[in-house]
Amino acid sequence: DGDAGYRRSGFVSGYGATADVGTEMQPPFMPSATQSGANRRFLVWNHFGSIVARTEEFPSVQTSMEMDFVDTSLFKPFSITQPIAIDLATLGPHGVFTSSRGFLQFQMFQKFGTKSDWAHNLGDGELAVSLAVGDHWSAVATNTRRLRLFGEAGAKLAVLSLPGPVVSMCAHGPLLGVFFHSGLPSATNGLPLSFSDLGAKSKRGSTDEAAATQT
Repeated sequence: DGDAGYRRSGFVSGYGATADVGTEMQPPFMPSATQSGANRRFLVWNHFGSIVARTEEFPSVQTSMEMDFVDTSLFKPFSITQPIAIDLATLGPHGVFTSSRGFLQFQMFQKFGTKSDWAHNLGDGELAVSLAVGDHWSAVATNTRRLRLFGEAGAKLAVLSLPGPVVSMCAHGPLLGVFFHSGLPSATNGLPLSFSDLGAKSKRGSTDEAAATQT
């Protein structure tokens, strides 16, 4: 399912891999996030700002997120408290995108017109493993090798099937980059990197692929 234009963008790799004894598959991670499991940690630190999260379990589970911004003339530091355990988060030009297992939330910095907060529950057994936010879209990669794309106000743009388990994602403007496994792990094998243009003016999408060294 999903928009045919996005499907034509590719997300296909010709890379193969031969397993090396003792080489473990790189698990998914969020760029700039510190180790999960800590009570206080960075969820993200990018060119928009940073989010430091503190999760408490007693007397009830809640997560406090402290947000600081690079350009304080646009947004002042503020905090949000959620009655759930936030495990993934990223900042974009218009808001913060978070995940609590299979529950997604996007919270706008400024609400106006049809541009407002939205939330989405993933299906049974489907969990978010990586998030990314662009100019007017949000993306979530899941443990079922799906890439789900959302527009403003949570409009569902597409659901893509990826060639392998996602390692990480990054975004800038209309561009989305996805790192994924294309085969068994190898000490000398690279990770495929797929780019897609999700700009509002180019719904067809365009993809370039490159290999990045796995570390």
